Amino acid sequence: MKSNDSFKPLLKKIKVVGFDFDDTLVDEQYSIQGRWKKVLKKYSYLSPILLKTFFEVYKIKGFKYKRHINLTLEKLGIDNKFVKPIVDDFLSSHYKEKLIPGVGELLKLLNHKGIKIGIITNGNQEYQERRIMKAGLTKFLDFVFYADKFKKPNPVFLKSCLMKLGVKNKSEFLYIGNDYLEDIKYARELGIRSFLIGNKVIPGDYISFQNLRELSDLIRKCD
Repeated sequence: MKSNDSFKPLLKKIKVVGFDFDDTLVDEQYSIQGRWKKVLKKYSYLSPILLKTFFEVYKIKGFKYKRHINLTLEKLGIDNKFVKPIVDDFLSSHYKEKLIPGVGELLKLLNHKGIKIGIITNGNQEYQERRIMKAGLTKFLDFVFYADKFKKPNPVFLKSCLMKLGVKNKSEFLYIGNDYLEDIKYARELGIRSFLIGNKVIPGDYISFQNLRELSDLIRKCD
């Protein structure tokens, strides 16, 4: 499906492109780990190895674990009364965003073609708005939808986004993301075309690209 001849007719139909945000347009871990470093430096008086121990725990437990601070303080013998202030500081913290390579190039290309583009994200609106602005993406976007009661992969969320966009013909909409279950399988089950970005090989009949630059190159070749 990545040949010019088969891709060109598909591209001509697309009028709206929705992107996932984290790890599709920005490096989520760069932001999260940067915020932890910033906050934990403030509390370094509790232990000279606070930061080192935290990231050892973070590496072992993975980013989805919810009690990194609890376990870190426990390992260091620090009173757990510090858990809440540290977590509160983290939740209110800011850090710069790192764009995934090729993002600006692709968004400019789609803008030039007159395609409406935006973000569809599960993230909290207040938190994500700030990050989108810090990433410098606002100037490219025609819309941003934040999950509220319903989140991906609940079909209600994407259906409501299409309705708000006024998309009546699903062939005119394309969704691009990095997560097979939350982005690709989810969209396909609704009859919506989707592209997977990344090098994770998952069995299935879908279109994938190693990175955003590969997608940009193919779009240019179709001109």
